Amino acid sequence: MTQQPPADYGTAPDMLGRKIFFSCLIFVLIAGTAVFAWHKHQENLHRERIAETARLSESTSLILSDKTTSLLKGYIASVQIALQTPSMKNYIKDPVQGKQELGDLFLSIAQKRTDVYKIRLIDQNGKETIRSDRAPDGQIFLKAEKDLQDKSDRYFFQNSIKLAPGQIYVTRLDLNMDNGVIETPWVPTIRIITPFSRDGETAEGIFMYNINAGDILSSFQRLNTENTYSDFMLVNESGYYLAGRPEEDLWGFMFDHDTGMHTDYPDVWETLHGQKKQTYHAPDGDVWFAHKIDLQQALTATAGNNIISERQRWYIITHTHPPPPFSLNGPGVLLAVAGSLILMVFSWFCGNGIVEQQKVKILKKDLERRIAEKEEMIALVQTVEREEKKQRQFLNTLLDNMPLAIFVKDARKDFRWVMINKMARRMFGLKPQEIVGKYDKDILTKSEAAAMLTTDRAVMDSGEILELEAERITTAAGTLNLHIIKVPIYDDEHDQALLLTMYKDVSEQVQTQEALKRERDRAEHANQAKSDFLANMSHELRTPLNAIIGMNDLLDTHKLDEENYTAFEVIHKSAQSLLAIVDDVLDISKIEAGDMKLEKVPFDCFEIIHHVTKSLSHLASQKGLTLTCNIGKNDSLIVKGDPSRFHRIMNNLVINAIRYTHQGSVDVTASSIPGPRRNRVILQCDVRDTGIGIPKNRIGAIFEKFTQADTSTTRHYGGSGLGLTIIKELIGMMKGEISVKSDVGIGSCFTIKIPFTTADLAKTQRKKASPQMLPEMHNDRRVAIDKARLLVAEDHDMNRMVVEKLLRKIGCKSFDFAENGQEAVEMATAKKYDLILMDCHMPELSGYDATRAIRRIEKETGRKPPTPIIAMTADAMQGTKEKCLEAGMNEYITKPLNINDMAELLSYWLIFDAQQLSDAHITVSGAAKQETPVPINLVHINDYTDGDKDEQRELLGLFKQQFAESLARLKEQITPGRNKEWSEIAHQMKGGAAMIGAEELRTLCAEAQNKENTTKTERQNLYKEITAAYDSVCSYMEEEELI
Repeated sequence: MTQQPPADYGTAPDMLGRKIFFSCLIFVLIAGTAVFAWHKHQENLHRERIAETARLSESTSLILSDKTTSLLKGYIASVQIALQTPSMKNYIKDPVQGKQELGDLFLSIAQKRTDVYKIRLIDQNGKETIRSDRAPDGQIFLKAEKDLQDKSDRYFFQNSIKLAPGQIYVTRLDLNMDNGVIETPWVPTIRIITPFSRDGETAEGIFMYNINAGDILSSFQRLNTENTYSDFMLVNESGYYLAGRPEEDLWGFMFDHDTGMHTDYPDVWETLHGQKKQTYHAPDGDVWFAHKIDLQQALTATAGNNIISERQRWYIITHTHPPPPFSLNGPGVLLAVAGSLILMVFSWFCGNGIVEQQKVKILKKDLERRIAEKEEMIALVQTVEREEKKQRQFLNTLLDNMPLAIFVKDARKDFRWVMINKMARRMFGLKPQEIVGKYDKDILTKSEAAAMLTTDRAVMDSGEILELEAERITTAAGTLNLHIIKVPIYDDEHDQALLLTMYKDVSEQVQTQEALKRERDRAEHANQAKSDFLANMSHELRTPLNAIIGMNDLLDTHKLDEENYTAFEVIHKSAQSLLAIVDDVLDISKIEAGDMKLEKVPFDCFEIIHHVTKSLSHLASQKGLTLTCNIGKNDSLIVKGDPSRFHRIMNNLVINAIRYTHQGSVDVTASSIPGPRRNRVILQCDVRDTGIGIPKNRIGAIFEKFTQADTSTTRHYGGSGLGLTIIKELIGMMKGEISVKSDVGIGSCFTIKIPFTTADLAKTQRKKASPQMLPEMHNDRRVAIDKARLLVAEDHDMNRMVVEKLLRKIGCKSFDFAENGQEAVEMATAKKYDLILMDCHMPELSGYDATRAIRRIEKETGRKPPTPIIAMTADAMQGTKEKCLEAGMNEYITKPLNINDMAELLSYWLIFDAQQLSDAHITVSGAAKQETPVPINLVHINDYTDGDKDEQRELLGLFKQQFAESLARLKEQITPGRNKEWSEIAHQMKGGAAMIGAEELRTLCAEAQNKENTTKTERQNLYKEITAAYDSVCSYMEEEELI
């Protein structure tokens, strides 16, 4: 009987199956463990790569930010210093003489700094005036005049020309453009710009550096080459690529294609944009890092609020996409199991050793990569340090070789001196060890040191650059006149750090200016002597002429026989000719001296032309000529200008035409031509005669002084030869032109074209009443001429007789005479006169001083209304009218006195008998009988108050109070440049003036409102004019008891 094996062991096939089963189970377990271990290892490597990439991205961001900020800070300081160099200042004063010197400075700066691509000086119209360039081979050269470009349409010019002097503008990073086309190969560019100015207030152009940023961006290409699993990119605020991408993807905003982070990875960009530091894990396993670089904030914190920067926010984007860790799903596990079965035996004995060796290799490679990245970081840091060292060396060299004494003080340590350049040591006679580490009190006098410390603190507190002209300072080297510039410098936290002070010895210039001032004073004294001489000659000539013409006017021509009447005509014509010559000589003297001032009041051009032709018609009739005026009697052309000068032009032209015409006619034609703007008009007037004509080769000469067509003309026709010269000069002052066409023996045609601003007829009629009247008298209390009491102050016996006869002839019956100014004051005090005629030049007390005394007494005694005082003067020089009005006179009349002029003037203050004037052949214009203009419109106010006096007082009192408050606020806004607050206050004041009908005051306020952007000097002048007009309004309201 066969023995059966034990049931526990089974058969041989069963044993083999079991062995195979357990072997497979064991090796599967081993293989699974190995795969799991490998998976964990790959995950760890993945995390380490991500962390290392994040650190590299952050360090790159910091290095790039520091490098860029440091580079720009150095060039901002360089731009500020270059602007203060003598070469730049000489150019600003005299561009023609200083151009070569400034060009040499540009070349010197560009040669020392390879990353300065261009240096430009651009005028206020956007035209390049000087420009240095760098060729592709590195050569530096100045652009030829013909190659300079117009940059007026470029954004950087339009933004920087608006800045105030001293401010710095840093542009965005973009590609340089030449002649409107992007330059190739591309040049990434940042521009540093500052305006320059001659007066320190208004920009006259800009000075700029073009910085080549190519070296900054090239580091991204190097980083992408050396890193297998990461891409480094530089992106601007809008999401456009600046570096780290294929060329066709870069600078989308410059090429009008919308390629960038915001289009390629919108979800990533939405998460990263705007964050200072951000990480984004993409669904596909990629990791994105973003680090923001805010250059605008960094520059402002470093250099203060004077830095105006484009929105310079960059993002360093790092895209990490390592190979995916080993997966337990799919074919990976099949490969792992198959490999495990094939290498089952070897894995059994050597698995652990192989895994360890692989780990060592991986760790070794990872370590090498980390070392390379660390070396890259160290190299970048060293590059930044070298750049900073080069900048320090460059600035030190620049400072030491500048012709300015430069000091640097530490504001955090009570303004201790920390640096001094060569020129400063030479100027102050000090060695570095004698000043560095010391204070102002150790170097300067006690008072100078205290003043200096106060100024330094004010500069640091304000954050603004300060310039001091010709300060006198005592040093070890002597007393110097110094031009001082102080520039505050701040640290990254915008705390006070350093104060840069630059000194220029201007002692020689001050001495030169003082010498020039002495010469100018001598010249002004000589000019004043000339003016005094002319004024004296005017007085001396007009005084006897006054007697001749005055007595001649008083002759009763009806009682003269033929012989005496002929003598009368000779005297009259000779006196008028002599008076015309005196006027011509005085006018040409005023024009040559620049003392001729034009008025700007409304008047009717056509009315003046009618008046001239009518007044000269008798002269034409005497020669048998026909004088016609081809303008409709009802036509009018109301403009703003100088009516008296226009009258002089027309009078001279017509008199000339009559003088040189023996037979035929003189025709005057006038018309208006629309001007270039809505309220502008051009007057064209032709004066055509049938006279002797002018040779064509002499037409140009007739406008020269003391010149006529030929010498025979002078002998035959007489005249000073100044008439046409004065006409041309006056027309030129009015911005007009004169031309002439002439044929000998046929006649001439003089044509004038004068541009005017149109005016309102109602205003014209109000002002025509008295164009020279002061707005402080009112004629509601006028008395009749035959009942008026007049005082005549005149020291000349003959003139007293002339005035007496003139007054009697126009109907005045009661008048007293004073022979000097003191007597006039005493008589005016003792007796109330209705009008005073005051000679200006009298013994004991001049007419000016006598008027001031009378006005003072009237004010002290409360006498109202003030007595009208009219000046009688033979002084017809510029400024006489203003001098009379300033003294308190209401009007003035020049000698020789004319009966019509006298009656015309007195009719403003006294009531005339029209029949009596007609019987005496005296003409007084209708305008003279109108109401004297006053500074406020009572009719206008009555419309608001229905004539209620209490309401009028309340309204005018409120106006006075509110306008005074606004005037005080306006004074606070007297600053240079754009000032919206100034315009708003002026607008409010204009409304108040308009409400009470104060037209002159309203006009001045409107002019101030339009000066939102102007100079400080112009605002000061406007403020003074508004104040004077307001004072005049208040004086009138008080005198008329309106408030």
